[in-house]
Amino acid sequence: MSQYPTNPSASSAGPAGSGQLVLIGFALAIVAVILMNIYVEMRVAARDEAKVTFFKFEGDLDAGDEVQSKNLIPVQIPKSIESAFGSDAIREDVPGSGRPADGVGFKLNTAVVKGEVLRSSLFLSSGRRPNRNNPDVGEHQIAISVDSEDQPSDLMPGDYIDLYGAIPRSRSNKFMPVMEYVEVAAVGERRSETGDGTRSSKYGSITINIDPKQVPLLFDIQQRLPDQKFRISLRSPADKKTNFTGDKPTINPEVLRNLGLE
Repeated sequence: MSQYPTNPSASSAGPAGSGQLVLIGFALAIVAVILMNIYVEMRVAARDEAKVTFFKFEGDLDAGDEVQSKNLIPVQIPKSIESAFGSDAIREDVPGSGRPADGVGFKLNTAVVKGEVLRSSLFLSSGRRPNRNNPDVGEHQIAISVDSEDQPSDLMPGDYIDLYGAIPRSRSNKFMPVMEYVEVAAVGERRSETGDGTRSSKYGSITINIDPKQVPLLFDIQQRLPDQKFRISLRSPADKKTNFTGDKPTINPEVLRNLGLE
């Protein structure tokens, strides 16, 4: 009997298979290193991305309370997503780190809850206009009187409303829509009412942005209303369907015909 194996190729299979495993392991190690480097680079990029600081309320506050530094918690977010906080969110004062850019000590116009974002719209009645909502080119900004007893509660800048008026007719007045899908640019002095554990806020006037050609017509309509005040209804910003409004809010032609203002 021969002392040598009858199949020489079988004796070399082991070393060859081991070599392949080594190569596969080496390749996996390289992939792992590459993935780790990518992860580290992403973490560094996220860490180095410019940040912006907003503020949230540390607890609940009531209308009329003064906002102090102790009531606020700074919140840092990447600048790339700062729009998520809204255009009226108050940012940090860069020279005075840890303080709102518009200061503190101002009285709230409405109650706020823990975690709510500090916004300029909370202080409109105090005379502060940190982020004024200026009219666009081709628009004028006007204030109109509204019924303070018959309106949605907690109306805020940025809400969309329909304007109604008691239009004088030959025999009686008829409530008719005057303008549709009008954006509220600002609100007048707020009067808070409390009772039975509820809280509401009413305004005597609101500010809107409209086409300059509509301004004298709207003022003329207001003067002809029995109490010289409009009624308003709140609508969803997503509900843009209107009966007589084009690209910009316009006055109802039927109202103009009834008042002889065509």
